[in-house]
Amino acid sequence: MVRKKRSKSIWISTGKKLKTSKPEPTPAPASSESVSEITTVEASSCLSSSSSAQSSTSETNAANELRKPIIPGHMGHRAAAILRILSNGSASEVRIRELLGDSPSTSKALRMLLKLQEVKRIGAGGRADPYIYQIAS
Repeated sequence: MVRKKRSKSIWISTGKKLKTSKPEPTPAPASSESVSEITTVEASSCLSSSSSAQSSTSETNAANELRKPIIPGHMGHRAAAILRILSNGSASEVRIRELLGDSPSTSKALRMLLKLQEVKRIGAGGRADPYIYQIAS
């Protein structure tokens, strides 16, 4: 039985997916043997993938310990974009705002990067002497 709510379909069955955004109809198994075979195969594949996932997770945890997260969430994406711009050299605040958009999140990301001493700022600000940002060495 399928019930459709806007863009999602809700599948109601005996142990299949309850919610999916892209429904993939599958024929119902004829007997309980085929259900147990499907469950056994899925369980064994989950075990092998989880053991490999654990080994790769320990490797990524070691790599992440070396790199500290700059700013989490949306501000982190904006800060990463600013750092990509500054990786080519210095850039004025006006240029950064032209590339990323003149928004409060751009200003906040710049302030957070300054506070974390990821970037340094040169200049007095304003039209005569605009702020120039560089990656801190």
